[in-house]
Amino acid sequence: GDIHRFPRGPNPGTFLHGLLEWAGEEGFNVTHEAIEKSVGARCNRRNWEGWIVTLSGWLQHLLQTPLPLHNERFTLSGLQQYQIEMEFWFASHTVDVLALDKLVCQHTHGGVSRVAAEPLLLN
Repeated sequence: GDIHRFPRGPNPGTFLHGLLEWAGEEGFNVTHEAIEKSVGARCNRRNWEGWIVTLSGWLQHLLQTPLPLHNERFTLSGLQQYQIEMEFWFASHTVDVLALDKLVCQHTHGGVSRVAAEPLLLN
C-alpha cells in the first residue's frame, strides 16, 4: 500500500506518533522483525491489519533515511544520544494553513509539487 493513503485525522496521527515514540524507546536501531511485531500488534488492535506491511516499511525507511544537519547527514537509527519528543499542546486557531503549506512545500522535498493542504485542516 501507499503510506499517503493512510487515514488522516487525529487518531491515525496519534497512532503514527506512537510508533515513533516506541521506536525511540527501543533505541531507534530496531530490527525489521521487531518493527513488524510492534506494528502488527498495534494495527491488529485497531482492525488495520491491511496496513501492517505498509507501516512497517514506512517506519523502517524513516529510521534509515539520511537526514541533513548542517553539512553532514545522520539517521535516526544511528543516533547514540537523543531526547524522545516531549508532548506539547497549543491552539492553532489563526494559522494560515495555505501559507504554512506553501512554506513547507518550498523548504522540503526539494520543492516537489504535491496536492496542497486543505484550508481548514490542521492537526
